[in-house]
Amino acid sequence: MIKPSQFRFFLDSGAFSAWSRGTVIDIDEYCAFIKANIDLIEVYASLDVIPGEPNKMATSQQRDEAAEQSWKNYLYMVGEGLDPLPVYHYGEDPRHLERMLDYGCPYIGIGGLVGIPGALRRVWLDRVFDRITDDSGKAIVKTHGFGMTSIPLIFRYPWHSVDSTTWIKITANGGIYLPAIANGEFVFDRVPQTVTVSTLSPKQREGGKGANTMTPALRAILDRWLAICGKTYDEVASDYYHRAVCNVTFFRKVSEAKAERPYQRGAVRRGTIW
Repeated sequence: MIKPSQFRFFLDSGAFSAWSRGTVIDIDEYCAFIKANIDLIEVYASLDVIPGEPNKMATSQQRDEAAEQSWKNYLYMVGEGLDPLPVYHYGEDPRHLERMLDYGCPYIGIGGLVGIPGALRRVWLDRVFDRITDDSGKAIVKTHGFGMTSIPLIFRYPWHSVDSTTWIKITANGGIYLPAIANGEFVFDRVPQTVTVSTLSPKQREGGKGANTMTPALRAILDRWLAICGKTYDEVASDYYHRAVCNVTFFRKVSEAKAERPYQRGAVRRGTIW
């Protein structure tokens, strides 16, 4: 187990949550919080600005204005002696990414992808990563994917780090990830099945949707995965903590498998007009 003294945090600014609730984050308070807790914080995001309004598609002008203010916030935080992670958002003009590269930012957040249809995300991310990788597919800067735990997209691009709350919600709702099987072995580069294991979930009473109504063959696969995680069915059926360990184990295996997979550049080449 990780002890509290070993915790290292990746601090998000909370800009998206504030935007969705119609509130504003004070940048000076944010900077002060970072400075007060800097010994525990490994990475902290710049205070970015989200364009438009909730449930409405932002216009090009709104995206441009938000990107400009985000950059001003980044420079302000740098002026405060901090080293924040700038964030480049879906739909922003490529010149904003170029500015980050020209400035020498070694680690860039990629955001604004939540809710974007998969096909559009892939096209846009192809363009981004074709710009920030060399001809061999090696990343020239580190990237963090905000809200990014799509297995196909994790394996397609050379992320340095990603985050998402999906796994926490699945854990809280009584589920665990069950990896796909290929040639009799668990594989982690494919979309896993989500299996309800909690005894409190109503899905346990619906045919095939919970562990208690699985076919014997599938239940045997589930028990095999639980053994790898060091857990029993009774533990994950009754306790959030044990389900969380299983889901963290899944993403640890994803990370290990990802490290062995080279990036294959997409169809968009450098020099192409976006």
